[in-house]
Amino acid sequence: MRVLITAGPSSEPIDEVRVITNRSTGELGTLLAECISQAGHTVELFLGQGAAFQWNLARLFASNEELERLVAEIFQPETVDVVFPPTPLAVQVFVERQRYKPGEVAPVLT
Repeated sequence: MRVLITAGPSSEPIDEVRVITNRSTGELGTLLAECISQAGHTVELFLGQGAAFQWNLARLFASNEELERLVAEIFQPETVDVVFPPTPLAVQVFVERQRYKPGEVAPVLT
């Protein structure tokens, strides 16, 4: 099974100077990645830069825009079985933009 996980802090610009951000540690996502990987599944973990918890196979992102780009690189409904979005904003925006019919998108578990 191929699993996509997003975790850690994220930010979204609201203008050229200000951003909305959070202090997510990435703990939930890294724990999920480790457990699912140890169970023999393929894991793609996208982790916000500055996360307190790290995983050696994680791909780091600095903004929601960058996260959306990273997810777009690997997200194909036929190749991703499960999506865990502890950092849901960019992933959910991306999935919604795909406008697939029900049942065509990998399930998003929130």
